[in-house]
Amino acid sequence: MVNADVQCSNGVIHVIDSVILPPKEAEPSNDIASVAKRAGNFTTLLAAVDAVGLTDALTSDQDVTVLAPTDAAFAALPKGTVEELLKSENRDKLLAILSLHAIPGKVSAGDALNAGVAKSLGGGSLKFSIVDGLLKVNGATIVKTDIKCDNGTIHVIDAVILSASKRDDGKTASTNEKNPLEQIEAAIDRGVPIFNSGEHGECANIYSDCMVSISKASCVDSRVSMVIKQLVKKAENIESDTERAWVLRSGLDHVYATLSSN
Repeated sequence: MVNADVQCSNGVIHVIDSVILPPKEAEPSNDIASVAKRAGNFTTLLAAVDAVGLTDALTSDQDVTVLAPTDAAFAALPKGTVEELLKSENRDKLLAILSLHAIPGKVSAGDALNAGVAKSLGGGSLKFSIVDGLLKVNGATIVKTDIKCDNGTIHVIDAVILSASKRDDGKTASTNEKNPLEQIEAAIDRGVPIFNSGEHGECANIYSDCMVSISKASCVDSRVSMVIKQLVKKAENIESDTERAWVLRSGLDHVYATLSSN
């Protein structure tokens, strides 16, 4: 203030040396819950999260990756399913389903696809793959990826995930008792962590053994079986363990997509 108390007939003037501007509006929160709310198409998901008391988990500083079903995805469930799940007596069931839609930490779509599998917040197995050019997770299509939030990442999916992917934990049926799709899932579950640990040759061997087994399955079309055998033979001539593992993994993904569409 450079001059004060200038008397006027209808008041007082105080002279200042700068313009007073209104305070800046607070920036909107960018946590997962706030981003989902602003999007406008996750009303049912947010209601379900609130019903089981998980809203704080989506606003906390703990990073989490959310596979977010849209309102349309929930609406596609059998009539009355959502209303039934939101009842207090079904809280544990709803919590189990929602836990399948969250992964600890920030996981990009690329990282998820490269890993092939991930463990959900509830401990269930989530399998990521490309099917007919679409990124899939446990049967749901990821329609929008990598929405970045301050405390995690959102991937939008077009269906509600109701069950975990089957895994080979050493206590299930033997490989020969699994169908080809289950064999591929089990091989990827085993191979990915081995590859990531640097044992690329061991990973390639797991993938190769899986493809050989599938090629002998009676339920596999002879043309598919022939393609598999040719790929395995091609891989045998690749000197680099890393390249061999990637070629075989690509082959497994292709076979999985082919068998899934039949």
